[in-house]
Amino acid sequence: MDESLRQQLMDEALAERIKRYRDQKMKECHEETMAAALWAVDSAFRSDPILIELDSIDRPPPLQKPEKPPLVKPDRSIKLEPILKEEE
Repeated sequence: MDESLRQQLMDEALAERIKRYRDQKMKECHEETMAAALWAVDSAFRSDPILIELDSIDRPPPLQKPEKPPLVKPDRSIKLEPILKEEE
C-alpha cells in the first residue's frame, strides 16, 4: 500500500471519529440545555411559590461588625456638680 494513500485513509478515519465525537457532544449539550430550560419554564408556572427559585444570585455574606473603639475611662479628678439644683 502506498504511504500517501495510507496517510490519506488514516486522516479520513480520524476526521470521521472527530465528527462523530463532536456530533455526540453537541447532542448531549443540546439535551442538557433543553432540560434546564424546561425546568426553568416549568418552575415559573408552579402554583407553589416556595419552590420557585428564580433568583440565581446568592445572598451576600453577612456584614462584619466594626471594631469597638478603645474604652476611655473618665478622669476622676474632675469634680462633678449636679445639673439641676434643688430649689429651696
